[in-house]
Amino acid sequence: MHKATTVLAAMSPFPHTVEAHEALAAAKAVMDTHDIHHVPVLDGDALVGLLTSADLARAGGGTVGDACHRDVLVVDVHRALASACREMAARRVDAALVTKDGHLAGILTVSDVCRFLADLLDPDLDDEIA
Repeated sequence: MHKATTVLAAMSPFPHTVEAHEALAAAKAVMDTHDIHHVPVLDGDALVGLLTSADLARAGGGTVGDACHRDVLVVDVHRALASACREMAARRVDAALVTKDGHLAGILTVSDVCRFLADLLDPDLDDEIA
């Protein structure tokens, strides 16, 4: 029996984060600077939720904590990747926060999964995509 590929293989480790008390402008700056569309929201070490670029577009003001999704999919780093992907599809979400020993360890997005699958399907292909 083969060992299942885990979330660790496809996730983006050590994601940029923002604090729940921060202004939305600070979160937008982080997202723009790092060209990301999802940012985990923390309150100290505690995971609060996930802020997306769509959340920013809808928000009229306030703090990151006011605008973020709090009911987010959280998966363990050792969970089977196929299982995490199935749950993402079932819940119709494009990102899951990844934890290890109860602490944020990464983020798994649809883009991460696509990159992983492309490398798996054709590891020698090194196309430059604009």
